[in-house]
Amino acid sequence: MRRRQLFYLGLGAITGMGIPTVTRSQRQFLGLPVEPYQFTTATVSSGRRASVITPKTVNAKVGIYRETGLKLGSGDVPLEMVGIPGGTFRMGNTPEERGKIIKARGQEHYDKYYSDEEPSHVVRVPDFFMGRYEVTQAHYEAVMGTNPAYFKGNNRPVENVSWDDSQEFIRRLNQITGKRYRLPTEAEWEYAARAGTTSVFSYGDTISTQVANYWTGSNVPKEVYRWVTVAVNTLYPNPWGLYHIHGNVWEWVEDYYHGNYEGAPTDGSAWLTGGNQNGRVLRGGSWHNISTNCRSACRSRYNPDGRDGDFGFRVVLSFP
Repeated sequence: MRRRQLFYLGLGAITGMGIPTVTRSQRQFLGLPVEPYQFTTATVSSGRRASVITPKTVNAKVGIYRETGLKLGSGDVPLEMVGIPGGTFRMGNTPEERGKIIKARGQEHYDKYYSDEEPSHVVRVPDFFMGRYEVTQAHYEAVMGTNPAYFKGNNRPVENVSWDDSQEFIRRLNQITGKRYRLPTEAEWEYAARAGTTSVFSYGDTISTQVANYWTGSNVPKEVYRWVTVAVNTLYPNPWGLYHIHGNVWEWVEDYYHGNYEGAPTDGSAWLTGGNQNGRVLRGGSWHNISTNCRSACRSRYNPDGRDGDFGFRVVLSFP
């Protein structure tokens, strides 16, 4: 058996790069020890007067790897990575989703802001780990020694960070831990956000502030607009156990921005050819975006050195 195969199977054959030695009796994924992960997610449906939230307890298919190389304080949310089994999915919006946006916002608005979600296409994504939470202010300060966030709180997501800032954080995190953390590719992000669903959001075709932190608008009296970020371990995670994949802060991904998906990779890799090389993609929407901008398919972009009070990120971990 080849060295790479041994590494993938996690048989304890490789112990470099800060990878913990694992034994045959340990549960493992991509060569790392994982713990069972049970969580309560929810589905959201439209009621006559308010959204209907239906909680559901789920056991993760893989489990969680907890990063022990990062020194955090008591009460700080740990850096935890959810094992995401690879698979295929359809990336981008659907004709039905497109029609709903055009009906609500108009064709001109759709063409200007949402036509980059087309054409939908099938992508195969390999196994990887994705951050259970957005990178917190405690995580960021432990690595960088600074906290640039506007909305202070150790367990709130770090924001006011650029794509360049996220890359420097990852570079230093990898030095500390001996691993290969990175930003997710855009395909990995959407695959994990959808979590096996084909609905507009991973919770269903509608959303509520009981499951996500976003701007409701002035005409939704039963919902709560918080005006700020919230702690990353609050509200309901998506069906794969990822918190705040919709709303809270926009999340940087690795890819250059392209105006549509014509010619996009189908293997889950980052799209780093052509396109706008001065623009990087953000996903997920934020605390001051409407729900349309928090959809699984929605995309945004900004220059890589740009910062804002709703720009954050989460990390992934995989091995070549």
